[in-house]
Amino acid sequence: MKNLEASINKTSFEIAEYLENENNINKMLGVLSNYGVYALWIFSKKILKDEKNKEFWNKIFNGLEELIISFGILDKNDKGLSEKSFEKLSEDLEKVLFFKDVLEKVLVYSRYHVKAMDKGKNGGE
Repeated sequence: MKNLEASINKTSFEIAEYLENENNINKMLGVLSNYGVYALWIFSKKILKDEKNKEFWNKIFNGLEELIISFGILDKNDKGLSEKSFEKLSEDLEKVLFFKDVLEKVLVYSRYHVKAMDKGKNGGE
């Protein structure tokens, strides 16, 4: 298995473009922290419209695929994260908590990527 931290770093950078601004990330982190992984899945549908939301979760799945499969969060046959995969995930509390921690770290790192992008755009103000 690849280094977990390296996978999180890469994934957080790749999804930063979908999150657009720090405010969206803060909202998503709040939902994840207070209500959990499934709530984040639902909430992301609201702030990231259709195709963008699908691409966002595909980036997470692709970036963390090896981790997701090796920890048994999903099977090798699964094509990506879906409503059904979150139902399956909810059957094992340890996996839910682990995946929640990973997603939280991905979102936190993404927040800093977005901040860095904004800093470059407006001269650091």
